[in-house]
Amino acid sequence: MKIDSNTLRLTRPDLWDRFTRREEYENPIRDMHGRFPYWASQDRDIFRPSVSEYLYEQGLIKPEYPDGCEFALCVTHDVDVIYSSPYMKILNGLLSARQGDRKRAVREIGSACNRKSPFYNFKEILSLEEKYGVTSTWFFQALEPGEPEFRYRLSDVEDVLGDILDAGSEIGLHGGFDAPFNLDRLLIEKTRLEKVLGEKVTGYRSHYLKFQVPKTWELLEQAGFSYDSTLGYSDCMGFRSGMCHPYKPVNLNTGKEIDIIEFPLHVMDMSLFHQYMRLDFDGAWRVVKKSIDNVHNCRGVLVINWHNTGYVNDSYEKKIVEKIMAFSIKRGAWIGSMNQIIYPVSYKL
Repeated sequence: MKIDSNTLRLTRPDLWDRFTRREEYENPIRDMHGRFPYWASQDRDIFRPSVSEYLYEQGLIKPEYPDGCEFALCVTHDVDVIYSSPYMKILNGLLSARQGDRKRAVREIGSACNRKSPFYNFKEILSLEEKYGVTSTWFFQALEPGEPEFRYRLSDVEDVLGDILDAGSEIGLHGGFDAPFNLDRLLIEKTRLEKVLGEKVTGYRSHYLKFQVPKTWELLEQAGFSYDSTLGYSDCMGFRSGMCHPYKPVNLNTGKEIDIIEFPLHVMDMSLFHQYMRLDFDGAWRVVKKSIDNVHNCRGVLVINWHNTGYVNDSYEKKIVEKIMAFSIKRGAWIGSMNQIIYPVSYKL
């Protein structure tokens, strides 16, 4: 989506600064993963998509969705883990055997319990999405043994990838440890995933939501991606750039638009329930419902990220994501994968 940058910059410099993430150019604070955290931000209006609200209220954007829907929901999944602890022991044992350490291999495999990994639950997730008529976007890692954060091979999920594509959903790259800051790593991982899929990979999200403004956007453009969906905080849900519409970001160093579409990430399961916001079910639903209402009011796109590990048994995560889908449909949402939203959605300027 093209934003009238000059109008926004001249009429609302405060919103322009939020839209471009100016404070991330000027504030050197980063956490252990190289991320700019919400706690370091001067912007405390995180739960309102203030830039999108202004653009919509001023008639600078007029989104239209298929079937006359009033707004959109993107359900996405970061696949970090597919093996529970026993399966990691088996995997480590096999790697030890391959490296010639037979004693360690026997010890690792022998200590693993014989049960199915609860995280290898892709069919269950696809079945739930089929129930609601949802197509989604899945981000898979493309790492090899010995590389940081390696947890599974693409060959371990090759059949799953086919099931996802057959369901009409989309597969993107979940960039590894160094990928957001290194073009060579981006290209290596992108090529690996494309080789397995047999088609071009257009979408990207970083592991741990690692991101550096504007460097990561520039690298993704150079690597040939069409869109990114990393721009969200790990330590708090909300609207980091004030946007709930896909847009092309601007590099403040050059004053030029970057040829990559940003789908800002708004709600993530890990942020709501675990080491960050630590909400209970009712508290999580209150803030999520308010976000749905805000996005609906300016005909935006709400992007949520639910890991496959969040669909185990009757967890809070699983209950909330199902409630998000049901409530959004009731409110008139069109739900599709990101590659579906990029092209059929019209933004009249």
